[in-house]
Amino acid sequence: MIMPDKTVICKSVDRPLAEGIEIGGLLTVVRPADEGSCIIPVKITGISEKGEIVAVMPIGKAQRVQRRVFPRIRTENNIQLKLQFDRYNSRYKSLRVYDISGGGVGVTIYSKNPIDVGQQARIEIELFNRTNRINAAGKVIHCTLRNSSTREYLLGIKFTEISEIDQQRIIEYVTEEQRRHEQTEKERLERELREKKARKDAKKSKLQKDKSSQKKQKPQLKRIS
Repeated sequence: MIMPDKTVICKSVDRPLAEGIEIGGLLTVVRPADEGSCIIPVKITGISEKGEIVAVMPIGKAQRVQRRVFPRIRTENNIQLKLQFDRYNSRYKSLRVYDISGGGVGVTIYSKNPIDVGQQARIEIELFNRTNRINAAGKVIHCTLRNSSTREYLLGIKFTEISEIDQQRIIEYVTEEQRRHEQTEKERLERELREKKARKDAKKSKLQKDKSSQKKQKPQLKRIS
């Protein structure tokens, strides 16, 4: 509850505040959200007798501390996905997976109309080089138009139901893909450095040959006594 004087009323849902906390003391409030958590520095302005309800007033700006709970990776068309929205008869197949994490999946989809935020969906995922299919449920947390002419949308779908085993499979897949991408990037940088050094050495060698050739072609003047 936010009061007219910008005082925020919070209720402790698990236990009262620790001993030693009093009016005028400073706390940090963590606000979790789908798009990422943030922290807010606050000052205690009131405490109930049992300590289960407190009033706090923000004394600074909110700061983002965590963008995503799970690591996320862009894909390279090596994930197959089937999607069935609860309010639609169409079953979208072979959609292009934009990115994936243990917490959800990003999907590009072609549709006449945008998909409603909050729309529930059943999801079936096949990871590259994996034999077991992953079944989950999710909800749309954002829908962004990427191309107006083709009606291509980018959906962010957060898992609402997924087994621990399936979620762990996704996390392991993301970790492996991250390592593969890092190794590929490392090899690319090393290759570029080798090519750069080779070009530099070739240029240096050519300059030395040119200098040597010029020295040989320079006419020798005879000394007259």
